[in-house]
Amino acid sequence: MMNPRKRPASPPASGAPAQKRLQRGIGIGIGIDGQAPAGKQQLQPRVLYVLVFVARVYLCKRRKEEQMSNRPLRRLIREENAISERRTLGVLQNLVNNAFHNIVNHINSSHEYLTKQIGTFSERIDILSHEVGQLKNSNSNRDANERYRSVANQEHAVVIKEVNQEQRVELRFLNKLNHLVYTKEKISAEDGKAIKIAIFQDNHIVKYGPLSSARIQILALHGNFNNGVPENWTERQFDERIVKSQKGNVLEGDCQVKLKNGEASLSDISFNIPSGKTETGKLILAARVVSSDRTGLRIMEAVMDPVKVQVYRNKQNRISDRPKLKEKVHRLKGIARNGGRDRRLKNNQIYTVEDFKALNKNEEKIRAECFNVNPDDKQWKATVEHARECDLEGDCNLKSYRVQNVVLFFNCVHDLVGAEFHGFYASKDSFSSDQKDAVNSLIKQAYDVLDDIAFNDKMKDNYPVSLSSAMNTITIGVDASVPLTDTAEPNPPDFHGTAQGKALIFSPCF
Repeated sequence: MMNPRKRPASPPASGAPAQKRLQRGIGIGIGIDGQAPAGKQQLQPRVLYVLVFVARVYLCKRRKEEQMSNRPLRRLIREENAISERRTLGVLQNLVNNAFHNIVNHINSSHEYLTKQIGTFSERIDILSHEVGQLKNSNSNRDANERYRSVANQEHAVVIKEVNQEQRVELRFLNKLNHLVYTKEKISAEDGKAIKIAIFQDNHIVKYGPLSSARIQILALHGNFNNGVPENWTERQFDERIVKSQKGNVLEGDCQVKLKNGEASLSDISFNIPSGKTETGKLILAARVVSSDRTGLRIMEAVMDPVKVQVYRNKQNRISDRPKLKEKVHRLKGIARNGGRDRRLKNNQIYTVEDFKALNKNEEKIRAECFNVNPDDKQWKATVEHARECDLEGDCNLKSYRVQNVVLFFNCVHDLVGAEFHGFYASKDSFSSDQKDAVNSLIKQAYDVLDDIAFNDKMKDNYPVSLSSAMNTITIGVDASVPLTDTAEPNPPDFHGTAQGKALIFSPCF
């Protein structure tokens, strides 16, 4: 149905062209003819310019506001930068001043040293000039010159010898290390006390002077040190035998102590590794003076006897396995309680570990009758080794056996602990080859009579000391005994031990 408001288009007149549809204009405000009004065409770009101007004005205003708000912060940053620069310049100036002062001090000390050296050289030149003048004056008499040179050389040799004797200085340990040592456990002496060390000159403790307060370094050596170096070893030979471990330090604790009046105690030192990790299976505790405290002297280092260092976790098992002197003999390995060996030992008046250790001259008889084995039997060796590890329970008493100028010392279970040669005492582990020969030639004779000798000596500070001033000796032969005194003298370097058949003296007390 047709819309009544819209009139239909009238048909075109005959002969006239058909009416075309009107086209809408593209631009805004364009009329039927396709052209916009002039006023509206000029208004559109002006509005855009105004909008751009307003936006720019707004942005400039915002930027100024931001600058105004950031101005205190910028001022603070500039002040902090200035302070930092002043501090940096101050630090640099202090470093430069310190470096300059150090250089000046070094130059002054070098100048003083050179001045002293020049003065010394001048004195020497004056002395040489004087000697040259004397030689020129006496050049006419050759015989006189020869005598003068000979006397001068002799005097020079005497002076050097006296200086060398006066400058013989050495460190010594005053007691022995406990034969049972464990890692991580503080080391101690046989009597449970601290290890003591002292510095000696001419066999006397240095009580005064720089050496009396020298610093001592404690270190560990390989167990074969005493066998691999001469008696008067060099510093280089000593350094070559220092133990070095890839797992850390061999010793822990206070490995550097300072002498006081020539003596010091080692109270906080322990082994860090077991000796089984080393090439020799044993370790040696040693000490030397710090190089800067030696005052130009050759100071012999102190060396202890080799010991086995075991892992600490084995301590409890070791303590429970270690027999005591007064325990029954069946406490030893290889001897069953109330067994055949136990009964045969009791029949031979051997009831305790102490009795078994003091076999001496009856050793072969006991081994044959009670054990029925040869000397190389492994079980026999295990029993003897177990007995040697027994706890002496602090018994430091000694027996002494003398032959002329040689005195052998035995502990409470008749183990040889050392000997005295011409008044010089040496421990068993420090015997020279000649001393070993002398001891071996006398030890069987000593064991034959050792049961009849009383305990009248005692080990004190690693040296035998007489318990009584009375001189009770049993003499066989014609020689008279010489009393043993408390001495701290070193071993003579070249000793040749001798033993003459019937001239034997057994000395229970010195």
